[in-house]
Formats: sequence, C-alpha cells, structure tokens
Amino acid sequence: MLNYAIQVGICWSIFLLLYGLFLRGETFFRLNRWYLLGTLVLGLLIPVLDLPWQPVDEVEGEGLQYFLEPVTVTVQQLEYTVEAISVQPTAERLAFWFRILPLAYLLGAVFFLLRMGWGFGQLYRLYQRSVVEPRRGYVLVRTSETHSPFSFFRYLFWSRSLRLAAEEENYVLQHELAHLRQYHSLDIVLLELLGILFWFLPPIYYYKTALRNVHEYLADAAVYDTAPKKQYGQLLLKQAQSGQHPALAHSIFHSQLKQRIIMMTKNTSSRIALVKYLGLLPLAAFLLLAFSTTDFDNTTAEVNPPAVVTNPDPFEAAKVRSTLAKELASLSEATDFSIRKAAFGRFRAQYDTYVLQYPERAEEIKTLAEELIAERGVPIQIRSKGNGTTAYFMETAEGAVFTVVDRMPHLPGCEDLEGEAFKTCTQQLMLSEVYANIQYPEAARERGLEGVVVARFIVDKDGRVHDPEIMRSIGGGCDEEVLRVVKNLPQWVPGRQAGAPVAVQMHLPVKFKLAGGEEKVLEVADRMPLLPGCEDQACSNAKLFEFLMEHLEYPEDAKQSGIEGMVMTKFIIDSEGHLRKPRVTRSLGYGCDEAVLMVVEQMKTELGPWTPGATANGKSASVYFNLPVAFRLEGTERDAVENPVRALSLNNFSAFPNPADEYLNVRFDAEVSPTQIALRALDGRELLQQDLADFDGHYEDQLPLDRIPNGTLLLTIRQGEKVFVQKVLVQR
Repeated sequence: MLNYAIQVGICWSIFLLLYGLFLRGETFFRLNRWYLLGTLVLGLLIPVLDLPWQPVDEVEGEGLQYFLEPVTVTVQQLEYTVEAISVQPTAERLAFWFRILPLAYLLGAVFFLLRMGWGFGQLYRLYQRSVVEPRRGYVLVRTSETHSPFSFFRYLFWSRSLRLAAEEENYVLQHELAHLRQYHSLDIVLLELLGILFWFLPPIYYYKTALRNVHEYLADAAVYDTAPKKQYGQLLLKQAQSGQHPALAHSIFHSQLKQRIIMMTKNTSSRIALVKYLGLLPLAAFLLLAFSTTDFDNTTAEVNPPAVVTNPDPFEAAKVRSTLAKELASLSEATDFSIRKAAFGRFRAQYDTYVLQYPERAEEIKTLAEELIAERGVPIQIRSKGNGTTAYFMETAEGAVFTVVDRMPHLPGCEDLEGEAFKTCTQQLMLSEVYANIQYPEAARERGLEGVVVARFIVDKDGRVHDPEIMRSIGGGCDEEVLRVVKNLPQWVPGRQAGAPVAVQMHLPVKFKLAGGEEKVLEVADRMPLLPGCEDQACSNAKLFEFLMEHLEYPEDAKQSGIEGMVMTKFIIDSEGHLRKPRVTRSLGYGCDEAVLMVVEQMKTELGPWTPGATANGKSASVYFNLPVAFRLEGTERDAVENPVRALSLNNFSAFPNPADEYLNVRFDAEVSPTQIALRALDGRELLQQDLADFDGHYEDQLPLDRIPNGTLLLTIRQGEKVFVQKVLVQR
C-alpha cells in the first residue's frame, strides 16, 4: 500500500508540474477541469497497470543447473530459537515504522472523514432551519443566517440578510447556477474522498485548490459572457468580505479573488496553445513505463547487453560464426583468469546482440554458438534467460565450474550411501542446517511478505562455499537472511567428476511462508502474561525473580574484569503461553548476554507454558515480554578485582558469522562518543584496530580476517574508560 501511495503521489506531482508550468494560465477552463480530473484518475491507475511487454527472467534453466530441494521456512519452525535475528538494521527500523505507520494513517483518515462528515452535517443543519423553495432546475434554500450565497449540487443557499441590487442578484444567480449545471459539486466530493484516502500526499491539496479555482473561472465566464466585466468585477470586490460559506460548497465570493479578476480580463488563449495539452501523452507514457510493471530480472550479468539494437544488415551465418569464434579464440588462448573473463564478456555481449538483432534466427545462433564452444572446449554454457537465451561463464579463479557432475557436493555424513538413500540423506542434512540457523525476518513478517528466494553459490574442489548471490528476491530482509545462512554453511564434501574433486555451482531455493492466521504480537496487553501458577502480576514477578536468582550465574570473565551493568532481553509469550524468539536488545558482553539467554532457555523447559496475555475482551494474545537483568558485584568480590573495567552497554549488537573465516560483520548502537574497535588475541596482542573519532551512534561494517590467524579472539569496543568485550572464533 505504501509503495502504491508513493507512486500515486509521484504521478500526481508530475502531472501538476505540467499544469502549473504550462496550462494554469490558459483560458481553456473546461479543458483544464478535465485535465485535472483525468490526471487524478490516471495517477490512481498507472501504478496498478501491468503491461505485458516487459519480459521476466526465470531462474530455472533448461536442466543444466542443479537445484537443491526447496527449503520452506515458516514461523512455527522458527519459534524456539535463541539466536538473535540477523537482519540489516534498516530493516529493524522499518519494522518499527511499519507498526506505527498504519496507526498514524488510520488516525489521519478518521480525522478527515470526520471533517467531511462535519461539513455535510453543517449543510444539513442549515437546510433544516431554512425555507425551501423549489425552482425550475434547482432548489432555493433561504436561510436566516449571514453568509455568502453558495451552492451544493442542486441546492442554492441564499441569506435573507444579503442586500443586492436586482442586477447584482442576477449576476450572483447566474454564477451559482453555472456551478449547479456543470456538476462542480461532484468534483468536490471526489476530491474530499481522495483526501481521506491520501491525506498524507501533498499533491491532493494542490488538486483541491486548482479545481476550485477552475470552477470559479468557469462560473465567472458564464456571467461575463452576458454581462459587462467591469460591473461584475466591482460586485466581486464589493462583496469580498460578505461572510463565510461551508467548505464543501461553492460560493461566488470564493477566495483567490485577485486571480479570478486577472483571468476575467485576460485575452482568450489562441488555439495554438492547445498543443500544450499534448504534453500529457508522453508524460503518461513515461509514467506507465516507470511504474506499471513490477517484475524485474534479478540475475546478475557479467556484461550488460546493449540498450538499443538495430538491424541494418541481413543475417549472415558465416559472419556471426567468425565474430563469435574470434572471441572464443581469445578466451581459450589466455591463461590468466581476468583476461579469460574479459574475453567471455565480449563473447556474451556479441552473442546477446545477435540474438536481439535476429530474433527469428535465435535458435540457429544458439546452435552455432554451442558448436563453437564444443570445438574450443571452453567453460561456457548457453542457458535460458526469460524468453531467450544467454551465455554463462562456468569458471572461477580456481578453475572450471560444473553444474552437474557424477557425484554432487553434499554436507558431511552421507559419504557411504548411494542412489536414493544418498539423495535423501543429503536433503535431510541440508534442511537441518538451514532450519537450525535461519530466521523469518521481522520486517518481512510485519509486511506480510511471502515467496521464494533463490540463492546461487559455488562449492569449490576443497568443499568451501564461494560467491553466494541472490538470483530471485522478495525483499523484506529475506534475501540478506538467506545469504547469511549460505555464507555460514559448514565445509562440504566436494563434488566429483571422473573421480576427481571439482567446483560445482549449486542453487538453494528457500520458501518463506507465514503461518495462516498468525496473531499480531502486542507490545502491551490489557492483561500481561503470567508465570504458571500465578493469578496476578506480583506473584509472577516474584516467581520470575526467584527463578533468575536460582539459575543465573555471574560469568567468570565478567567477574574477574569487574564488569557490571544491564542486559536487556526480549521474547514473545504467544497466545498459547509458549516462550519463543528470545533475543538480546541491550548487550553487556563478557559472557553476560549468553548467561541470560541460557536462563531464558531453561525457563521454557522448567517452568512450562505461561498464562498468556489477553486483550480487553478476554481473548488470548501474543505479547512481547522485556526482561532486564542487572549484574552487580558485592563488596568482597568488587574488592578482589585488581583492574576493574567499566562495562560499555551496546544496543542491537551482533557479530556474525561466529565462527568466522574471511570477515566478521559487526553492528551496534551506542552513545555518540569517540570509539575504538579492536580484535585482540587472548594474550593481549592487538591484531586489528579502528579509531572512530566522529562516531555518530551507529556502527555497521565488515572487519577483514584474511591476515588474522585461527583461534579465539576478543572483539573489544571502547569508549573512554568503558569497554565491551565479546569472544569470536576464527576458523578456516
């Protein structure tokens, strides 16, 4: 809905820009009215139109790619996990706003709906207190209140206190009847309804002003076509301050009086100016192309094909063969990988160009290219892409990459099996690995996103995962989550071709699916969750405190370093009383976070289901539960610390993958203050350091580990005398 509204706002803004620059000053008032109304409707339609001419590339090829069995991720499968959700921090902030924005939108819509209802009520009350006189073509409503004459649909409201000469009364009557006969009130009601739905879009207010002004120009024109403009203009000036009228109605003494008089005295626009209205056509076509299609190819190509292809020459097979063979010769003769890849890029660009130039000969070009590839023995495959084909380079810096081999790569544990037993075993291991590590991103859950993410990666001849990339995207943090899981996969047993280990390209489809009827998780319920056996909050708090005191231990690292501070955890007590998805929202380090999460895990098994929270009507609800745990040293323990360290508290801290190999992703929020980030060996040697003199409160970066030896390291984050420490394992 938000994307649609933004696109509508952009369309309206561009249409209004054309109107304001070129059309507003013209005297084609009827055309301007229909332009404004037409672009209002066009702006609503363009984002939802789906044009058929843009191809959508499919990830599935022609059987030359190997796909692992799809992994389906549902919310229930992820309920009982201790790991914090690994999504980009922007996604977490979006999740918060996606909870707040619907409420803000609803409040605004209700306000403008009530405002519109108040306007109708104001008109109705005035009508009830007035004398109604049916006339030919309209109904005259004589009121006892002081106000300017105004009209609404077929009703003309006229104050008895209004004193005008007979000629002036005739001018006013003609003006208001013009509003009635041209159905201007329909425009006003349409704009009010759109104003309720799109109250947060500024263009809707400009549309209201512009259309009201055009209405007045049209009604004025109906009068001065038969009356002297000078006398009519003097009437408008004389009565400019004669009273108010309801917002939903039209009044002869409407605002923008200066502009109305300017338009009255302006010369009629020439017919040549009508050409300006043709500007709407290319503008609408541009917006259609920009917003009406929503499916895009997510495949990352090594070389982009030409944007514009012409076909000046007839097809010559010999010329096509010669050009493609030249690039393949360069590739096969080169030994350096970067030169081979550049040669492939030229071959692919040339192949794509020929396919686009001669679509009727596409199959012949494909056959010709495959013959040349076979002759040269180069690692290239021609595969499907959308409605056509393209070339793929099946080689990495370490050698050729296969797509299907005699024995496919697999996770350790199935080496002695064959046939269907091997396939079943490898699939079960893959499912277990993914389910143990993947999370359904909160941003995707809040937005109701579902769908299939397809990741492509290479398992090299040593069993390591290389070059993971997303081939099909659904957004909402799901792509990042799948990439994270793929990067953290353990070492594989490599694929084998003719008995030798080889690099193999793999595809992993992961289906994200929300559980049907999933409940919304409340921040606060009318009755908060209670521990089993308790009937009130005091009992539940006391029982929780007793459990924590019995099971929670002060980590030795924290105790020896004199660390004190607060760890904040957050988890869900669902509508059936189950505790799920615990995570640390404020970190202390030194093993304190892990200690708290371990106790929360124990609560699941030892305390059993809670009494779930409930709404005002008594219906059970899922509720977020925040648990703060303070670590404090007593006198003798504090005195025993030789070199006490003041703990630095971090919010939204994460360091992954852990164990790590090539890099470590670190992110956190802290106070705005000069900050130092370092990786140290257990003996205190500093291996890496970053000094952030202008730290702005948020950090997110990758720490390179290529020059750091295997083993346990200490990630330290320091602000002045305050320090945060987390253990990290580097393992290759």
